[in-house]
Amino acid sequence: MLRSTIIGRTRKPATGTAEIRLAHRDGSWRWFDVIVTDLSKDPSVEGWVANLRDITERKASEAAPNAAQEAFRHAFDDA
Repeated sequence: MLRSTIIGRTRKPATGTAEIRLAHRDGSWRWFDVIVTDLSKDPSVEGWVANLRDITERKASEAAPNAAQEAFRHAFDDA
């Protein structure tokens, strides 16, 4: 999906973004915001550049209200 996004664009340099989950060596899972840029036409780079930013804490804070709402809903559904 990310590759097709980058290849399908005509602007230079072409970029694509995604949020992915990767396993850490300690066995936990981490979320990353990924930006991939095609710099293969740039003579100083001649390749693809990937920038990853750890967004695990943001994903956890986004999920917390959803979990609380779900627990609240089940409390009344089961009553």
